[in-house]
Amino acid sequence: MTLIDCKFCNGSGRDPNYNFTKYPCPVCNGEGRITVDVSQDQLIDCKFCNGSGRDPNYNFTKYPCPVCEGRSFLIKHKVKKKELNLDSSRKKSEFSNKIFIVHGHDELSKEQLARFLTKIGLNPIILHEQPNRGRTLIEKFEEECKDVGYAFVIMTADDVGMDMKSYEKMKAGDSKYGLCLRSRQNVVFELGFFFAQLGRNRVSCLLKNGIEKPTDIDGIVYIPFEEKIDEKFMDIIRELQTSNYRLDLSKI
Repeated sequence: MTLIDCKFCNGSGRDPNYNFTKYPCPVCNGEGRITVDVSQDQLIDCKFCNGSGRDPNYNFTKYPCPVCEGRSFLIKHKVKKKELNLDSSRKKSEFSNKIFIVHGHDELSKEQLARFLTKIGLNPIILHEQPNRGRTLIEKFEEECKDVGYAFVIMTADDVGMDMKSYEKMKAGDSKYGLCLRSRQNVVFELGFFFAQLGRNRVSCLLKNGIEKPTDIDGIVYIPFEEKIDEKFMDIIRELQTSNYRLDLSKI
């Protein structure tokens, strides 16, 4: 019998997805160590996660490696050849029908998109509509994002602002500079989260005309619209089909 420190929680016994509220590690059940009924020389590091115990497809939210189940190691006589040849290009075999909707203050755009996604057979997730269950806001966000397969980020005119250099020039009387229309800060934060969580090919921005784009995120799909989301339903369908979603188009 061998005792191995749990690498998923780094031996702390706590779920690494939470910073404030303490939950037991889902791999070692809060013990900080894992008991194995073989000797140390019968164990090898999992190649898929490089012995970290964590799914390499995710950067922020931490999931147990699907090969070693978060234990970070495999038992030699149980290892299949195909498991040893896995690499970090492996993705989830099938993406969830849960589609996360990131939004600001534009209630109409949010509702139009949610109704449309429901019509074509998908399950839209809007954070404030999910039960709190005693979770902090960031805990709720992390948990509701776990099995999401795609994200639409609605960027509308909710804030105004400008960079400091432009502000100084405007104060000096240069009429070329003024305030810009921007998305809410939570929208930009969640855009970055899903950029890392799902990859650029599974995030689309619905950008209302006249809105300043966030910097340093070129490569994400932008779908511009004038007034209403329903102007771009065909573009939305095209992006989802490109991401291998089977859609029910009989009701539109």
